[in-house]
Amino acid sequence: MENFHHPFKPYDIQTQLMTAIYDTIAGGYKVGLFESPTGTGKTLSIICSVMSWLREYKTKNPDQGSQQNETEVSDDEPSWVTEAYESTVLPKIKEKQREYEIVLEKVKSQKRGKVVHKVKEREFKRVKKNTDQEELDDSQFLLKDYNANEKNDLDSIQDEVNALLKKISQKDSNSDPFQNLERSQTRILFSSRTHSQLNQFTSQLRLTSFPSSLGAVEEHIKYLPIGSRKQLCINPKVNHYQSLPLLNEACLEAQKDSNCKYYDQPNNPQTMQRMQEFRDYTYSEIHDIEDLNGIGESLDICPYYSIRKSIPLSEIISLPYQMLLERNTRQILNIDLRNSIVIVDEAHNLMDTIMALNSTSLSYKELIDMRKSLKYYLQKFSTRMNSGNRINCLKLVKLTELLLTYIKRKKETRIKPGEKLDLMDIFPTNVDINIFQLETYLTTSKLAFKVETYMEKCSGRHANHASPLLFKLKKFLSSLSHPSDNGCFFFEVAGDDISLKFLLLDPSEIFQDIVDESRCVILAGGTMEPMEDYVNFLFKHTPRNKIKMFSCDHIIPKNNLKVFALSNGMEGNLLNFSFSNRESPAIIKDLGTSILKIVQCVPGGTVIFFPSYKYLEKVVEHWKLTSPLMWSTLNRLKDIFTEPTDSGKVEDVLSDYSRKISENPKRGAILFSVVGGKMSEGINFQDDLARGIIMVGLPFPNAFSGELIARRKFIEDSVLKETNSRKASLQASKDFYENICMRSVNQSVGRAIRHINDYAVIFLLDNRYNNTNIQQKLSGWIRKRFASFTMSKAISETEDFFRNRKLHQVK
Repeated sequence: MENFHHPFKPYDIQTQLMTAIYDTIAGGYKVGLFESPTGTGKTLSIICSVMSWLREYKTKNPDQGSQQNETEVSDDEPSWVTEAYESTVLPKIKEKQREYEIVLEKVKSQKRGKVVHKVKEREFKRVKKNTDQEELDDSQFLLKDYNANEKNDLDSIQDEVNALLKKISQKDSNSDPFQNLERSQTRILFSSRTHSQLNQFTSQLRLTSFPSSLGAVEEHIKYLPIGSRKQLCINPKVNHYQSLPLLNEACLEAQKDSNCKYYDQPNNPQTMQRMQEFRDYTYSEIHDIEDLNGIGESLDICPYYSIRKSIPLSEIISLPYQMLLERNTRQILNIDLRNSIVIVDEAHNLMDTIMALNSTSLSYKELIDMRKSLKYYLQKFSTRMNSGNRINCLKLVKLTELLLTYIKRKKETRIKPGEKLDLMDIFPTNVDINIFQLETYLTTSKLAFKVETYMEKCSGRHANHASPLLFKLKKFLSSLSHPSDNGCFFFEVAGDDISLKFLLLDPSEIFQDIVDESRCVILAGGTMEPMEDYVNFLFKHTPRNKIKMFSCDHIIPKNNLKVFALSNGMEGNLLNFSFSNRESPAIIKDLGTSILKIVQCVPGGTVIFFPSYKYLEKVVEHWKLTSPLMWSTLNRLKDIFTEPTDSGKVEDVLSDYSRKISENPKRGAILFSVVGGKMSEGINFQDDLARGIIMVGLPFPNAFSGELIARRKFIEDSVLKETNSRKASLQASKDFYENICMRSVNQSVGRAIRHINDYAVIFLLDNRYNNTNIQQKLSGWIRKRFASFTMSKAISETEDFFRNRKLHQVK
């Protein structure tokens, strides 16, 4: 395909990327892996290629996924049936689709649409609590009577939601004239890691337009941004909770108590009409997720539940990782992946995200807090509980004590990180505790919500932590009661705290459902190399000939970037920052001398990445004590800033760093940063903010962490089982370890080049960068500009590099 309807004249590499994505979908590939460096217009290229494919596909397949096509025509029908279908039914489908586009255009043109962007005066207003409000009756924190044999509240709420959705789906065509269009199954699902990245996707989508598949009638891009209650709840009595688990429970509580005016019970006759209005307003223009809140408020209807009515008519959906990756969430939302294109952006985080969502841990300190909270809650409410609640609460207290005793006992034998747990050793045979029943109790009783909110009231604190402790206990119990062959339980040691941890070891089993159900899965990112990890650990059940890999060059001219791999410093010492060498006084001193020499010929900002905060602190302290002249000279030449460990201070440091460079670009500044820290991902160091990048060593992860030990052991065992070769299993483990490191390197150095006119130099300080195996794991656009020089030669080349751009050499 030659025309992808890009809103601007695309660069050659953007055309190459769009062509590769289009060919992946049209060519019948099951998986596409794409690396496009940050700053190359990746998001817009993805949109243009997949939407061009979708509109072309809909033009050629006008009945794709429709209800009539599924129920009335099959491949083995007589030819006359097919002909009759095409001559009578298809034109009606087309006509109904055109009618809906006209409806959307009318909605768009109506002045009432302006309310979407305004916050309607709410019935529920946020007001400062007075003393009387603070002294609420404690009965709100009391558990409702629990009987394990009765249907629980959660089931009842789900029944009501299901009944509502069923009632909506059963309405005749007079109530929703476009319901027959609601079985389209060919759509695009775009997933990314953060809310801000999804908003960026929305803004890029607004720039585009595509040919209509309906002939002369304009076809709106029917885009639906999906989010959690955290983004979509508009009830201030509920959405003040910062923790998503608490917010979810508060929502269900409000529904059950009829305390949410935005949630309509199934017997409300106006529900369907308002949901249809919500859908039509949503599709009349391209809205971001905040706009959906405005639509919901203007119609007095809940956006979180209303999006479910909108999903069937969507062409393109955006949603966060978690909502795509969790099968239960997809089922609740009724997201059908069949024949759809699934796109995962910023996919370098995907495997870690899958494992994190399906792993859990409990630390010794957390268990102490859990026991304390449960006992405090029992002391207050035990006399007002029925026996079902009281017995189960006491069992949970007993469970926390058993886990604490187990950790204490193991601690005496010197626990090793990664050491496997013996689950049979946790619970004595004379203790009657049914893990499955306790997990069910925590799920259905709302105990976690009641205890957390009660403790919040008593202590005056806010539950800002992501996962309140009893919700963590519930997740841990779920792992205990449903052990997976693809995961393991082990100990993790962090300082003086010990954790019991369950880790999912094989992400492919979780992701395989998505691969199987969808038409094509596309993983894209600015840093995807080394790609073999995705093939080996995420798509190991997908035939290699069904996987397409593509890595495009950067948009900058080749001479706008130089990459130097340096084995020796200015003083001639071998630069090897392996764990056993990095504290050598000679190497640390030579590192300082080399950095001083480099920054003298680099204008603007230089970002220097260290493998860890601890090593950065140690190196700077060493320079101050043993090389005061070098350190004072460095400070005289450049303003020096250091990445803070407190994420709340990052913006201030970046602002000060940027201001200093802006005030005097010739003098510039230095920013000491950490690989994997706050500034190695998601921060744009464009133009003068990073004319130089210095990577100190190879940032290998801690080989002695329990998680890494468990993952490498799993890989070794799996490869040994497949190949019966100990050598192959050890090599696979080694490659996995190196790939984690090199993906971090690629991510960090990629911060420097952000647009076609940007330019910079990158210094890789470690003799191991001259290892062929390591070089092959650098991103392709970096490898193409890679050169191995002596430090003197690299300095000379750097001086020429900036002199040729008519910039003054920094004195």
